Amino acid sequence: MMSKKPPEDWITQLPAISAIFAAAKRGRAGCCGRSAGGHPLCCIRYGERKLPTHRATYNSAVASGDPGNYRRRAGERPHVLIFAAIHGLELEGTAALMDLVHLLETGEVRGFDPADGQALLRLAESVTMTLIPIANPDGRMRHPELDAMLGLDLEKARYRMQGAWIDGSVAGWPEVKAVHPIVASRIKHLGAYFNDGGINPMHDSFPVLLCPENQALFRLVDAERPDFILSLHGGTNVTNHLVPPTFVPPYVLRHNAAINRALLAWSQKARLPLLDSFAELPADGAVRPGELDSFNLMSALHHYCGAVVLLYECNQGLAVIDTPQLDYAEMRLAHGGLFRVLLEHAVATAGQELRSFGARAGRRAAEP
Repeated sequence: MMSKKPPEDWITQLPAISAIFAAAKRGRAGCCGRSAGGHPLCCIRYGERKLPTHRATYNSAVASGDPGNYRRRAGERPHVLIFAAIHGLELEGTAALMDLVHLLETGEVRGFDPADGQALLRLAESVTMTLIPIANPDGRMRHPELDAMLGLDLEKARYRMQGAWIDGSVAGWPEVKAVHPIVASRIKHLGAYFNDGGINPMHDSFPVLLCPENQALFRLVDAERPDFILSLHGGTNVTNHLVPPTFVPPYVLRHNAAINRALLAWSQKARLPLLDSFAELPADGAVRPGELDSFNLMSALHHYCGAVVLLYECNQGLAVIDTPQLDYAEMRLAHGGLFRVLLEHAVATAGQELRSFGARAGRRAAEP
């Protein structure tokens, strides 16, 4: 029977993360902002980031015909930003990022496949990484007794994640997004989706940012100007998958598709399931947004700095009959493979402009 108790080195508690970051020797750790509830947004950077002062916003740089007036140019060291737990208790990615920090600080592979760990150490010499293990600390601190959702039934998971209305009924997904921001008079329990101001950071009021967490994130993005931004989520008992971003140019989808294809190959070798969410993507990557697609946090981050944005959903191991259920070891392995594939792609494409990435370089060409 699957153990509900996480391993001792499964790190998702904010005080433990703060202590590890304070003791970091190889990474440059700090606090990039504060949440609505006053909790720190801990971040750590590995690798140098030497950029000239930009002469334009990304939007105006693109309009000038040269995005290099804002962001890095071809051949310069690529930068990858990864953040987890934007929904507070989606902690699988948090634990994996702490495994990555442990690897980069000590050289010891923990949680990942040994081959992936060694590859990540090599790749780290060629990239800059900025890591934010908990992007919504208010939601995380609302249930400090939990280190993961593994083993919970669906009702208990929804209560903790989405909360409960004033009549005590558990808020479901996606109906919980119908009221936003969530106000105290409407709820009995505020779920971990939200910060203490009742805002789900994924669906802030773009471009006018309401929550301080996103304000801090966008300040960091403007300072760092990352090339790739990966957001790590937990998706109840979904099959692990990358989610195609919405309201972005075709080149962003082409990069996503290339990374997805490499991740499919890795997953097959590792014997871990991965849903191919890009199977129907046209070869040129030109996808029109659907009627109900939203311009969300990932869309806004792309349009702010031009980065290739990626969103990964990991199985959370809930006790739900007839659904896939990963254990702690499988979750950690899956993230290790994801990190390796992403960094390999960032290094392989460093010699070209992000926008020049070819349609056929990243996935099967469409049948004629």
